[in-house]
Amino acid sequence: MKMLIFVAVAGFSEADLDVEVREGLLIISARKSDLEKKNYLHRGIANRSFKQQFQLADHVQVIGVNHLDGLLHTELER
Repeated sequence: MKMLIFVAVAGFSEADLDVEVREGLLIISARKSDLEKKNYLHRGIANRSFKQQFQLADHVQVIGVNHLDGLLHTELER
């Protein structure tokens, strides 16, 4: 049985994202590589790092990750 997890990652490139499985946790984190200070009139998307964790059951495996159109698609299989 296949399942999907979607995480909105608008404004982040693939190089900014890190996905790992460690000790039964799926860990998705992002850090902006562009540290340059800029002046904005309006910035609609937050430009801060994040870390999201999902507890995986023993019989669930991550079989694929795809970054497309501002969404990170993580495919799981039971």
